[in-house]
Amino acid sequence: CAANPNETASLFLLAYHATTAGDMEMARKVLVKLRKQLPDDPIVHNLWMVAGGEQPDPKAAKEGRG
Repeated sequence: CAANPNETASLFLLAYHATTAGDMEMARKVLVKLRKQLPDDPIVHNLWMVAGGEQPDPKAAKEGRG
């Protein structure tokens, strides 16, 4: 992860481990990066919700605000 901090697989693994360890703040920080790389991935979305991330506002997304 240190050699390539934006590698998708490493970010996912770190987010997963942080979530299962109960470190939701760390999981959300990592998932913010991961969601930018994989915005339509349903597993990343589910992990985001488990970590306490907010559900995006569909209306804001359509207007380009979300």
